[in-house]
Amino acid sequence: MASLTTLKIEELLPASFTSPGLSEEEFLDLCAKFPDAMEAITGERPALPPRLSRLMTDPERFEILPNKLAAVQGYVTNHARLLQEGAA
Repeated sequence: MASLTTLKIEELLPASFTSPGLSEEEFLDLCAKFPDAMEAITGERPALPPRLSRLMTDPERFEILPNKLAAVQGYVTNHARLLQEGAA
């Protein structure tokens, strides 16, 4: 199914919806973020943007942490350092 253009979507949205300052790409990303609402408004389900096309098929990556504040803080601290070192 072809994706809706920004102008077509804006014609179908309620008058109370505005998107000040968003580029067309950002606006279409926003539409794709709420596919059920957009389908109810336009009758068509928006496609994911190309940069997110693998979102539903790539394996999930996550870590299970204990329900302890110190464990979460330590995890964030350790991973933030890794990111800083990798960016240098």
